Amino acid sequence: MSKLDTLSKSAFRTCAICKWLTLIGLALLLIQLIADNGLQEIAGNHWNMLSADTQEKTRLASAKQTIVYAVASLNYLTMLFLGGATWRIFHTLEKKGPFTTELSSSIMFLGAATIVTACISILMPTMMILALTYDNPPGSRELTISFSSGAISFLLIGMVIHILGGILYKAAEIAEENRQFI
Repeated sequence: MSKLDTLSKSAFRTCAICKWLTLIGLALLLIQLIADNGLQEIAGNHWNMLSADTQEKTRLASAKQTIVYAVASLNYLTMLFLGGATWRIFHTLEKKGPFTTELSSSIMFLGAATIVTACISILMPTMMILALTYDNPPGSRELTISFSSGAISFLLIGMVIHILGGILYKAAEIAEENRQFI
């Protein structure tokens, strides 16, 4: 291996530390989900978006509450997915080093995870309001469509990361091919 194929000791330590910090963050996210009633908080925020008249006509039966919590859990699942993709980059850097097809694949995976997370965050308000009001009587069902500039920016950033990962993948393949000639 050449010097370009390995990480410096400080970069290696930084990757190891970031990998563990990512795992700790994911564990804290799970603890928040379980112990801090994170799903109720998400559902409550969307409940407050309903008009007072619709809130009066909306009843949260156990089946509906299960659906609402399932939709709310998508928010946490995408954050766990994104955290896992981030962990994968640090792990690959630590184990395989830079300029490898494995790292490029990890970067493309992070881009895809970012795109999925952005799409879910764009669709989340609409899905949550539909889940809350789907069985209301006609006239008191609501449909909300909202886009945030942050979610759209997140989507664009995910696309750029995915494309850059693809470019790096091709560059790593070419570098590996060149190493075989030498």
